[in-house]
Amino acid sequence: MYLDAAGILWLGTRGAGLIKFSPEAGVLAQYKYAADDPSSISSNFISRGMFDSEFHGTNFLWVSAGNKGFNLLDKKSGKFTRFTLNSTNPVGGASVQLETHLNGKHELWIRSHPWGYYVMDLSTGLYTHHNHDPNDPDGLSSHLVKWMYKDNSETIWFGTYAGLDILNRQELQFQQIRRQMNTTTGLSNDFIASFYIDSQERFWIGTAAGLNMLDPETGHLRNFNQHLQLPEILRTRV
Repeated sequence: MYLDAAGILWLGTRGAGLIKFSPEAGVLAQYKYAADDPSSISSNFISRGMFDSEFHGTNFLWVSAGNKGFNLLDKKSGKFTRFTLNSTNPVGGASVQLETHLNGKHELWIRSHPWGYYVMDLSTGLYTHHNHDPNDPDGLSSHLVKWMYKDNSETIWFGTYAGLDILNRQELQFQQIRRQMNTTTGLSNDFIASFYIDSQERFWIGTAAGLNMLDPETGHLRNFNQHLQLPEILRTRV
């Protein structure tokens, strides 16, 4: 679900395509895949990644379509341009999730489960693929990336199946945060399932073994586990 600058609500469904909805007028349009129309959306199963294109302008909407790539919708014409990763990289079948614009609006960051992430240069249409390299201690912790987030300083945060990674854009190196046994100052578990940013810009991180809170300003990380007498439900996957 995405609310654009014009107040239009875009609803991604699992089987019924993309729905354009106005709170005042109701359903305005429904966009569905058509095998004989290359300008239709690439799939009727829409992922959660939707946002206006800063590069092309607010009359264009990026839409994720799971393992059928991603699309750029011209809102005026109702026509889609389709993009797939396997045209330049042998990763057919990847589940694609659009994440964010970065770097002066000219880059599109794409999480591709289970093959790390891609960065698309919107000026050239070329992709750069980034994946886990077991021989690179400063690289991505896992090829399984659960979520990505860009903060106000344009630092990129990665929740992976092997811990929390923070990307330094200048040096292209990751700071890696891991589980620490018998302490409340490390992650409770390395499987990062979810996250939330509160009004104080603190990161609340859900893992396979409970809840954690990270203050990016101080770097202080605290996990909330059984020693703090949390309810049983918060000691498990969040």
